[in-house]
Amino acid sequence: MTSPFKVLPVSPEDLEAAILVGERAFQHDSLRLAIFPPQKISPSNPHEERSFRLARLQKRLSSPHSHYFKCIDSSITPARLVGISGWFAPGGTQWKGDAVQDGDVEEGLPKCMDADLHRATAEGMKKARERALKEDWDVWYLGSLAIDPTYQGKGIGKMLMQWGCEQSDRDGLPLYLEATPAGRGLYEKCGFESVEELTWPGVMHEGESYRMAIMVRKPKRRRVVVDEVRPGTEREVVSRMN
Repeated sequence: MTSPFKVLPVSPEDLEAAILVGERAFQHDSLRLAIFPPQKISPSNPHEERSFRLARLQKRLSSPHSHYFKCIDSSITPARLVGISGWFAPGGTQWKGDAVQDGDVEEGLPKCMDADLHRATAEGMKKARERALKEDWDVWYLGSLAIDPTYQGKGIGKMLMQWGCEQSDRDGLPLYLEATPAGRGLYEKCGFESVEELTWPGVMHEGESYRMAIMVRKPKRRRVVVDEVRPGTEREVVSRMN
């Protein structure tokens, strides 16, 4: 039987649907609820968080270094977007100008956000990234993955992970991500290993401090680096694992 689920590139027309999927996927995530506490929602602007996330996604999608994919359920007419993934190419541009990782212009932060916790989270993730990668930015980065809760457990997460894993193996470069408690199991099944845990004591998840896993997946093939060979000379070809 042919699967009704298909993975396709995201287009600008998909952005609002993608944001709604993200809302449903993370509606109970403790860290998101701490950064965007319900009591800070303004009755005059109840969708301020959504607008903020939409603007951020538009900015990310416009980057030539980003690769966003959607999973659709083609058994429904019109087809329904049920999952999304966002990948960023190696080279050090993965986090430049990113609203979460490198901070925002202060006046650009929404009023419904706990700005202090936002900054603390971003700084903690940045330092963990520097420790894990040791300033070697030649990694593929998974910036976002969200699955509609009604479609979880159907293999959509693995489908959306496949593209990035293939790029990593093709290039011989690692994959890097930060995992929520809910997403960690999927990433482990895809070959990721936790190299560090960030703990947010004031944010609780199932009665315990919220733990974000810093995870890396090694490529299945080696990256080959070839020394320059000058005409008329003999030099050894060197291959190594980065």
